Amino acid sequence: MGKTQLKEPLGAENYSIWKVRFTQLCIREGIQDALEEEPAEDDTKAKENSRKAQSIMSENVQDFLLKTVTRAKSAKEAWDALEQRFAGTTKQRKYSLLGNYMRLKQGDAESVQDYVGRAIALRDDLLGVDHKLDDEEFTWKVLDGVLPKFSMIQRILMNHDPLPKLNSVVASLHQEENKLKEENRSAAFLSTGASSRPNSGSNRRSSGGGSSGVTNKSSLKCFYCGEAGHLKKECKKFLAKKAKGGGEGSTKDDGGGSGGGKPSASQASGSPPQMSYVTFGSGENPLVWILDSGATHHMTPDVSDLVDVRPLSEAEKFLINVANGQEVRVEAVGKLVVTSNIVEGEEVAFNHVYVAPGAVVKLLSISALGAKGGEVMMDGARAQLRKHGRLVLEGRVLQGGRCLFRGSPEP
Repeated sequence: MGKTQLKEPLGAENYSIWKVRFTQLCIREGIQDALEEEPAEDDTKAKENSRKAQSIMSENVQDFLLKTVTRAKSAKEAWDALEQRFAGTTKQRKYSLLGNYMRLKQGDAESVQDYVGRAIALRDDLLGVDHKLDDEEFTWKVLDGVLPKFSMIQRILMNHDPLPKLNSVVASLHQEENKLKEENRSAAFLSTGASSRPNSGSNRRSSGGGSSGVTNKSSLKCFYCGEAGHLKKECKKFLAKKAKGGGEGSTKDDGGGSGGGKPSASQASGSPPQMSYVTFGSGENPLVWILDSGATHHMTPDVSDLVDVRPLSEAEKFLINVANGQEVRVEAVGKLVVTSNIVEGEEVAFNHVYVAPGAVVKLLSISALGAKGGEVMMDGARAQLRKHGRLVLEGRVLQGGRCLFRGSPEP
């Protein structure tokens, strides 16, 4: 391919991008003026540039367009003839591309790299038909179209003000994609055992309820003690602690809680007296939270409940036990803000609310509230939340000790 030959010649559907590329080619050759002005009769150099531009143009169009180029008396005449021929097609293509842009979504089997590459190519095609997209608008559209498995990082990034640049967004999506792949590999490993040999009888899962028969556990890591070689259910430290009726260790309480154990949602399977359902908001879409005296942290599975969300570093993340005995990892932390239904215009903020995707309940920790000057009081049919002695939310106690507060969540 010569230095004056484009990768793709002009065809029936690529005029907009071809026009941009051919213009750049003429600029490199120093003959771009030949596309814009007719050469003067006495200007030998201009005539030479026109002939050169027309010749290069003929090398970069498909056969059905050759006559349009070669019959013209100058490069400008050929250039204008091509523009006139494709004017209607360009408008139709613009609307077609805009439709594709509005429907932009990541495919089920499409990687982040392929999806973002497809989005960028679509943006470039729109630029070729003189439709420039705002950078922030384009980044938002890319984020909006990712698969549901990226919903947590999607909401975290969308909560940033201003929205991060496209490069930062793509890097975060790549990181999340790699983490999900690693989690899937780990899950597959734990379900099949350390050996992948199909005929290894010692590694087959027992169908009678016995052990799985895994003989090599050197790659396994206990979630309880952190040591390699066994699972939590086999951990001697965990079993000894459980036999004594103790908890499962301690964890750092950044949420202001006074307790020492991991926040537990195991009580959520029923409605014990120490738990209350607290509903902020009213109408068709209430936000339902369990007010838990046993938990040491506030927690939600839905990052959209919060503002000022910050992803946690690997060192900050920890595990939470939920109702079915499953452990879920906290991934971010933020703030829940509601409007007081007692003091007009006053906002009530719950800081250090952790995001735990996969959790089945939303928890507000009574101990964490108490450490920050909050107090929950139930007096007959009334329930009150006080902050440093001031009443900020009031509701009513329902059957079973549940509390219903009605206020308006901040947008």
